[in-house]
Amino acid sequence: MGLRLSRPQPLEPHHDLSGFRCGDRSIERWLRRHAHANSQQRLNCVRVVIDLGTDQIVAIYALTFKQLSKSALGPLQSEFVLRGPGLIPAYFIGQFAVATDYQGKGIGGGLVRDIFRFLLFNAEHGIPAPLVYLDASQQNAASFWRHMGFAECPELGDTAMVIELNTIAETMNVLR
Repeated sequence: MGLRLSRPQPLEPHHDLSGFRCGDRSIERWLRRHAHANSQQRLNCVRVVIDLGTDQIVAIYALTFKQLSKSALGPLQSEFVLRGPGLIPAYFIGQFAVATDYQGKGIGGGLVRDIFRFLLFNAEHGIPAPLVYLDASQQNAASFWRHMGFAECPELGDTAMVIELNTIAETMNVLR
C-alpha cells in the first residue's frame, strides 16, 4: 500500500517533533527548540505533513519575512525590483526538511508547490512581497532549489538563493 500523507497543515501544539530526523542537525535542533514557540508567537508560519498511517511528521517548512537590500540583489534585479524601494520585502523559507525515511519520494517537490501556492495566495490577499529568499547551505539543497527555479545570489551570502514571485506565478500557471 502507498503512502497516505496529509496536506501541509499548520504546526499545532500536539504535533510531536522529537523524533523528526532529516539528516541536518541544525534543522532538527531548530525544530525541537523553536518551531512550536515561533509558530505560536507568529514569528514563523510553520507547516507540517503527517504520515496518516503512523501520525509521524514527515516534512516541515517555516516561512517568515525579511527585507533585502536592492543593491545586494546584483544581476537578479528585474525592472519591477529596480523601480522599487531600497529595501525589498521578501518571503523567507527559513526551514525546509523531509524526514530521512521519506526522502526521494517527491515530497519535497510537493512542499515547494504548497509554498508557492501559499505565497501567491498571500500576495493576492495579504501582504505582498516580490521576492522569495532562502539559504541553501548544503550542495544537494542548492541543486534542488535551482531545479525549482531559484538562482544563486552571492551578494546576499555564499549560499543565498532568490526567485521573484512573478516567476513563481508564471511557473504555477504552466503547471495548472
